[in-house]
Amino acid sequence: MLGTTNAAKVRELSSLLADLPVRLVGLRDVGGEPPEVEETGATLEANALLKARAFAAWSGLPTIADDGGLEIAALGGKPGVKSRRWLEGRDASDEELIAYTLARMAGVPPGRRDAAMRVVNVLVKPGGIEVIGEGRIEGVIAEQASGRRDPGFPFRSVFMPLAFGKYYAELTAAEHEQVNHRRVAIAPIRKYLSR
Repeated sequence: MLGTTNAAKVRELSSLLADLPVRLVGLRDVGGEPPEVEETGATLEANALLKARAFAAWSGLPTIADDGGLEIAALGGKPGVKSRRWLEGRDASDEELIAYTLARMAGVPPGRRDAAMRVVNVLVKPGGIEVIGEGRIEGVIAEQASGRRDPGFPFRSVFMPLAFGKYYAELTAAEHEQVNHRRVAIAPIRKYLSR
């Protein structure tokens, strides 16, 4: 089971696992109301484990969950683990997060705009088996947002991977695959599920 209600994550994870001999279902496919999981962990890994463990216990199914975030060096690694809830602890919209990021980075010179996108994927099977993977993309925060949006992934409109001189949101499918941190993070889980 994919332990997320984020449609963009469901699409991406499904495509990364499509060739495996497993049947993927989402939280809403199981029946009943999934538990609300508070992301109280201090790290991405801790939050991903909280979600995967809770959803696996609720459904009785092996569950893949993730947590990801943008880490900006000039802001001491913020928003990091609180990326989606950066604004006063609430779940902000994509546009609010884009605007807030640019406002926080206003006046920061080009040489100090380093950032990284990180994601941790975990698989939890009822009975205690846990598989963990992490992916990372190095880049910089642009001085203005791209006109392109990738719904569910707001920071792609302000983040520019070092490997390319353009916004993450503007990468072609082939370019995206060259830096796809979710593919790296899911690799240990793919290996486990392929056995």
